[in-house]
Amino acid sequence: MIEIIVVMVLGMIIGNMLKQKKKILQYVDNIVMLVIFFLLFFLGLSVGMNEVIVKNIHIIGFKALIITLSSVFGSVILSWAAYHFFFRRRDWT
Repeated sequence: MIEIIVVMVLGMIIGNMLKQKKKILQYVDNIVMLVIFFLLFFLGLSVGMNEVIVKNIHIIGFKALIITLSSVFGSVILSWAAYHFFFRRRDWT
């Protein structure tokens, strides 16, 4: 765990030092996107090789759908409430 924190902090320090170099940032963005695609590919590969997940994908998918819809609905309701109580302009005249 400490290795992860050290690598992250080191990346933040180097990133802060290189933030003025626009050309380097463009390359870094492309590399990060490529690494994310590889990570997603290998995640899909490991999920596809797991027989328990593949056999129960319909149950997992249904639960994921319920959680997603509940999260979106809750976020919409709470966003509306926050806007209504904190940000809406009140004209009392």
